[in-house]
Amino acid sequence: MNANSLDALRDIHLPAPPAPWLLPDWLPAAGMLAFFLALWYARRLWRRRALRAALRALDELVAAHARERDAARLAGGLSRLLRRHAMARYPQSDVAGLTGKDWLRFLDAHGGNGAFCHGAGAALEAFPYRAGSEMDAAQAAALIAAARHWLKANPR
Repeated sequence: MNANSLDALRDIHLPAPPAPWLLPDWLPAAGMLAFFLALWYARRLWRRRALRAALRALDELVAAHARERDAARLAGGLSRLLRRHAMARYPQSDVAGLTGKDWLRFLDAHGGNGAFCHGAGAALEAFPYRAGSEMDAAQAAALIAAARHWLKANPR
């Protein structure tokens, strides 16, 4: 071998480092997954916020009933609260015009489990129009429980 042949060798050259904008193959998929999880969580929080607001309004009605013992005000307030919540959850054309038995059937069909047509919720049909009428404590508690159950069954 010739001594000059070693001088002709060159050092190993490494390739250029990858460009910083090149991403690993899994990163876009992970980013999309994180985006959709965040979207799902935000939607869930929004739905819970609407439910919490409705339950707060229900608690205010219960407190007003405890002070005044006005069955007409309780039944009317519950009916308006349930209708407002139903109109936010379902198409307004399906809910807005319902009255009487049709309204109670709608409530039962969407989470009432019979509590409105055949249970304590039937008071929503007659009590709002009986000024000064009284409702016994058990009947009021059952009506409030039916409304609370319906709201929780329809979080929005």
